Amino acid sequence: MLSAAIQAEILRLRSAKRWGYSQIARHLHIHRESARKVARRRSVALAPAPPAPRTTVLTPFRARIQTLLTRTLRARR
Repeated sequence: MLSAAIQAEILRLRSAKRWGYSQIARHLHIHRESARKVARRRSVALAPAPPAPRTTVLTPFRARIQTLLTRTLRARR
């Protein structure tokens, strides 16, 4: 994670000086995508963002599957 000072500098260079992502990255010795992510977020992140919850192919059908399993288990008892 980039320090708050580097992130603030990216935002300053992007908004005040209208520098491109590649130029900012070369100037600060960071990857171009890192500069782009900070500039698009438009804020300084002090802590890393929590990871997005993982989903599977079955996630959209979870409620239906549980309903069917519940019915099946009740019928067998």
